[in-house]
Amino acid sequence: MQNYSSTNSATNYSNTTNQTVNPGITYTHAQQVTVSQAGFALFSTAIIFGVIFGIIGYLLMAVIYGKIFQKAGKKFSRGFIPFYNMWLMFEIAGLPGPLLFLYILILIPFVGYVVALVVSVYLAINLAKVFNKSTLFAVLGLVVFSLVGYIILAFDNSTYNLGNLQGNHPNVPPINPNTDQPPNTPVNSDTSNQPTQSPPNNDNQPPTNIPPSSPIPPVS
Repeated sequence: MQNYSSTNSATNYSNTTNQTVNPGITYTHAQQVTVSQAGFALFSTAIIFGVIFGIIGYLLMAVIYGKIFQKAGKKFSRGFIPFYNMWLMFEIAGLPGPLLFLYILILIPFVGYVVALVVSVYLAINLAKVFNKSTLFAVLGLVVFSLVGYIILAFDNSTYNLGNLQGNHPNVPPINPNTDQPPNTPVNSDTSNQPTQSPPNNDNQPPTNIPPSSPIPPVS
C-alpha cells in the first residue's frame, strides 16, 4: 500500500508539473490573442485613415468644382453639395442633367463600365469646349489624368463660353438671341423725318435777286 501510494503520488506530481511547466499550451493561446488584437488594430487604423483621406479628397474636389462653377457664373458653395454638383457640371457643359443617372449602370458588369466611360468622355469633351480647351486636353486631362485636368481647368485663366457648343447640341441657345438680322446687313437711315435747316435771314443785307437799276439822266 505504501509503494502504491508513493507511485500514485509521484505520478500525480509529474502530471501536475508537466501541465504547469509545459509552456506550449499557454504560449499558443497568448500568441492567438496577440495576433487577433494586432489584426483588429490594423483594420481599425486602415478604416480611420480611409475616412480621413476620403474627407480630404471630397473637400478637394468640392473646391475644384466650386471654382469651375464660379467661372460659369454659379455660386462657389454649390460645389460642396453631393450629387447636385455633378448635375450642375453636366448643365455647365451644355448637357441635360439627367444624363448623370447613366452612371448607375456601372453596377452592371462590363456594360456599365463602357456606358460610364462613354458618358465621361462626352462630358469631358463638351466641358473642354465651353472653356476653350482642345479635345486632346479633354481626353488626357479630364479623363485619363482627371485630377490634374480639373485642377488646371479650375485655376487657370480660361473663360467660360457656352456659345462654343452652338451647332453641336440642340439645347444650347444662340449667342445673340435678339439679333434677327444676318451679318453685314446695311443699316437704313431714314432722314425723311429730320427737320430741314433754312438759311439764316439777315434783314440788313440787300436782296441779291433784284437787277441793278439804270442810271438817271441829268436834268438840263
